[in-house]
Amino acid sequence: SFKATDLVTGKEVDESVFAQNKVTVVSYWFNGCSACVNEMPILEQLQDQLGSQGVGVLGVNVEAASDEELKKEAQEILSKQGVTYSNIAIDPDTDGAKVANGIMAFPTTFLVDQNGNVIGEPMRGSINELEGSELLQRVNDALAAAQS
Repeated sequence: SFKATDLVTGKEVDESVFAQNKVTVVSYWFNGCSACVNEMPILEQLQDQLGSQGVGVLGVNVEAASDEELKKEAQEILSKQGVTYSNIAIDPDTDGAKVANGIMAFPTTFLVDQNGNVIGEPMRGSINELEGSELLQRVNDALAAAQS
């Protein structure tokens, strides 16, 4: 379980976010990660295309929770990238330790089912396009599994 404030809307986000979707794409990022920032429009596109089918996206910034300047910078990045999907900031050394445990590369992307269970292995590295990507294939597979 976790509680954090959405960097985009200012609303509180907790583990119930997973129950709202059949599949949630969780992308871990930090401000100085250009690959992380560059894939944000692709994640936005994913949510736009598949949101009506039960796919959500949650960004997790691993540095902006502990510093107001980093938080403002993260919000500016999200605004410039046109991000509307939820983004939270966690402090990996405190409340987010369990959430960010084991992440060694950025961006790292997980799929999570509506019960909060991680689906498959994490995907490390940036997503350069949606069509034909491993991410899209895995999301479609997870949606198909959720239907059965």
